[in-house]
Amino acid sequence: MPHRERGGWSQWSEWSLCSRTCDGGVSRQLRTCASPAGCRGEPVRYKICNMQVKVTCIQERGGWSQWSEWSLCSRTCDGGLSRQLTTCASPASCRGEPTRYKICNMQERGGWSQWSEWSLCSRTCDGGVSRQLRTCASPAGCMGEPVRCKICNMQERGGWSQWSEWSLCSRTCDGGVSRQLRTCASPAGCRGEPVRYKICNMQPCRGNVSLLEDDIWREQQCSAHDNTPYGGELFHWRAHRDDAEPCALTCRGTPHHSGQSPDAVRTVG
Repeated sequence: MPHRERGGWSQWSEWSLCSRTCDGGVSRQLRTCASPAGCRGEPVRYKICNMQVKVTCIQERGGWSQWSEWSLCSRTCDGGLSRQLTTCASPASCRGEPTRYKICNMQERGGWSQWSEWSLCSRTCDGGVSRQLRTCASPAGCMGEPVRCKICNMQERGGWSQWSEWSLCSRTCDGGVSRQLRTCASPAGCRGEPVRYKICNMQPCRGNVSLLEDDIWREQQCSAHDNTPYGGELFHWRAHRDDAEPCALTCRGTPHHSGQSPDAVRTVG
């Protein structure tokens, strides 16, 4: 019993004997399907064989006529056969075959059109989909898909500007903070933060830091948040020393809000 491929087709048979011994004949292979309604493809395929020219044909009484025109292909796609005929004035004396074949119409059944241009992206940002389409002359007979897609416009919505240069470090030693800023053309639609920080100047300071230097540093840290909304409002932030925690960096917003700086707690000296 022949082995079966996925989908129900058996293995292809051996190639049959060539229909002619020279001048081009046809050989074929067959396969069978356990479930004809569920098998794609054809149960037979052909190849041309014995293409060598026959030089020993003897044309005696009458001889062969000229070959006819090639017949219409037996199939419009997926490979068919066309044939030519000749006749002999005295069949008993003509050597060779009165028929010869060639394979024709090897294009796939249905015939997909060319792919269309890519469509406009479905979204202007945050990732959308663009697609291409093609049509089939015979939808039931075309293999493959009529549509293909690609992802497009992956940039974040709102349109952040480029990050600014890093600001000067807030301290010259013992670790300070530098920041970068960016702006958004549509604040309601931008994801992410408009500011980012990095630690800088981590080398130890020599000697104690003066109270004046520390006050200047504290004011710089707090005023950096003047343009950052807090609870939907903007405030002017000033440094505030808390007697209970004199080393903590506390910022007080005019008129009444206060909060911790992103740089957390600083110590004097």
